[in-house]
Amino acid sequence: MTITPSLGFEERVTSRSANVSLLAFRNFTITETLSAQFAFFGSTSAKYPVLPGAGLVWNFSETGTLWLTPPQPEIVFDLHDRWQLALGVSFQGGTFRVSEKPASRKTLA
Repeated sequence: MTITPSLGFEERVTSRSANVSLLAFRNFTITETLSAQFAFFGSTSAKYPVLPGAGLVWNFSETGTLWLTPPQPEIVFDLHDRWQLALGVSFQGGTFRVSEKPASRKTLA
């Protein structure tokens, strides 16, 4: 389980600036190198405070692991007993919409 406190704001600090996120997960072994992961993601400032998730964890070599788990899939290489290199994807931002009516050539010019 991971608990991460944070403080984020754009123009001023308000009561909604503080956030505590929580990640609780459980792994289930499928094969020696593949496992399924089921998790719950929580955040005190999110629209939906708790969301379930699922993904796969693949140990493709002695030093490499591919984490196909939301919200942050990543590939991790063990460089040494105390050092790891992680390359990941982080989804940022909100929802993006386009209008139902397509733009005309005059609008785009």
